[in-house]
Amino acid sequence: MYQVYHKYSQATSVNNWGYSTILDSNNSTLYKSELSIIDKLSKNIDLARATLDQDVRADIYSEALDDIMELAVELPTYQRVNLLVYNSSKIDPASLTAKNELTAYRGLIEKIWELDLL
Repeated sequence: MYQVYHKYSQATSVNNWGYSTILDSNNSTLYKSELSIIDKLSKNIDLARATLDQDVRADIYSEALDDIMELAVELPTYQRVNLLVYNSSKIDPASLTAKNELTAYRGLIEKIWELDLL
């Protein structure tokens, strides 16, 4: 979390989120709400790193992930888990691959040509 989202991270990934622009003092009024979220997020990351209690860390990181969602920079998901989002008012869910047929090699849109649009 520190490397990817903390305001003092030196990793290049924070450039993707526009941290340098948000943290620039010339933009402090323009990005006031984003700056407060980043400050809160960084504080939570520091708090989580300061404890070895995994339950406490999990609670703090859960709140930090909510802050990330509030910034809307990305949708963090657990690695090695596929995520597919679709609009059920545009795609008929019944035309997707059935849940009991999903495998590591067969996803929801295995037969994309069979999807029914609404």
